[in-house]
Amino acid sequence: MTATPEISLSAAVAGELGQPKPRWMPLEGNPEVLNKYLKNLGVKNDDYEFVEIIGFDEDLLAFVPQPVS
Repeated sequence: MTATPEISLSAAVAGELGQPKPRWMPLEGNPEVLNKYLKNLGVKNDDYEFVEIIGFDEDLLAFVPQPVS
C-alpha cells in the first residue's frame, strides 16, 4: 500500500492554476527568542514570559515556574 501525502486545498488549487504552491514557514519555539520578541512588541511587564514545557506529566509540569495564569 502506498501512502499519498495530504496537501491543503489552497496548495492543490495553486498547483492546478500553475501558481507557486504556498510554503509553510517554520515556527520558532525557543523561549529565549519568544521572550525577546515579546519585549520588542512592547510588553514591559515581567510577569509575562514564555517557558519550555518538556511534557504534560505531573512531575514534568512541576518544573514550570509558578504561579501560572
